[in-house]
Amino acid sequence: MDKILTVELSGRNDTYAVAQLPLTPYELLDTLDKLRMTPRDEPEWEILAYHDYAELRDWIGSGSAYELNALCMRFSELNGQERLAFEGLVQMDKDKGLKIIPMHRLLDLAYSTGQCHLLEDVHNLDQLGRFAAKNGFVPEAGHLPDEAFELLDFKRIGERFMRDEGGVIVKGGYVAQDGDLARDVWKTLELTPREPDYAVLVELGVMDTDRAALLKLPAPPAELDAALDRVEAETWDEITYRCADCRVPALRDAITLADNIAQANRAAVYLARLPEQDVPKYKALISALGITELHDALELTERLDEYLLAPEHTSYEDAARSELRFMLGDEGYETLLPYVNLYQYGKALQEKYRFALTDYGSVERADGQPMLAQDQLKTGEMEMTQGVMTM
Repeated sequence: MDKILTVELSGRNDTYAVAQLPLTPYELLDTLDKLRMTPRDEPEWEILAYHDYAELRDWIGSGSAYELNALCMRFSELNGQERLAFEGLVQMDKDKGLKIIPMHRLLDLAYSTGQCHLLEDVHNLDQLGRFAAKNGFVPEAGHLPDEAFELLDFKRIGERFMRDEGGVIVKGGYVAQDGDLARDVWKTLELTPREPDYAVLVELGVMDTDRAALLKLPAPPAELDAALDRVEAETWDEITYRCADCRVPALRDAITLADNIAQANRAAVYLARLPEQDVPKYKALISALGITELHDALELTERLDEYLLAPEHTSYEDAARSELRFMLGDEGYETLLPYVNLYQYGKALQEKYRFALTDYGSVERADGQPMLAQDQLKTGEMEMTQGVMTM
């Protein structure tokens, strides 16, 4: 999936996340976890980079982060001609005096690209007029000899033709509307983030062909066989696959590198079983323990009770505030707070308790034992020993 925009999303307690739009369903939910938000909340957004859609800089209007993601999802689906049609429809709105186009309107235009006709070889009024004269749109020119035909004022013909059609010339060619545009598309889209009906989404391909299909995991044997039929393959040895979405986005590469589809399906079973309330803690542990191997990730699902997650800790300063309030009470905390270097105190607490600070909050062992070895606090390099990450 092409990435259209780079954005900064901001949430609660001064949390923020940089994201490449469009986000898959689980990437979007993962981002909300990092922002300490629920699907009922709407993050603030700011565009950092436009990539191949630099024209958005000039006219993109207000809307929610979820609408912006839906718009980018639609952009990622457009082919070259559809993108040209979209640019033309936007230019038509700008020619009507609109300087900023609301997100709702942009979604309508992005889903209306089939209601246009295009001339990709026409880049100016002279070329448009020549096209109109050659193709019967100027009856008077139909029977002119070549010498007389070349004497026509093609620019004026092009101006009249474009005015009559209500078309526009944009960077990629000529665009004119020839059907009714979509209206209120946003009302038909599922904009509110929610868990999809899979734990893992795999994109299947067949070697040396363009045949492809999506497979939702976990899946019973009959659905796996049906997936083979959809791509017209005899065995899984012919198949390549890539994890397109995952309940734990950090494991996408590990699932893509799984030995076979059975192993990927087994991973999906484990991930599907995770209670919803444990998912942020699991993702925090995957990050903190540096787990990249699928076997280690699946084994960890059985040991989540050994750890505690404090999502309110978004920084070392947060950890320091919590510790001070616990030790001193509210009154003592307020008295001492102005005199404490919270960052340094938070770092000292990490040295003492060996907790890990992640995008999802701080995570530590429930039994009070150090979660991270001393060297890990300095290097971040870890290895699995008897189920615990140590150096």
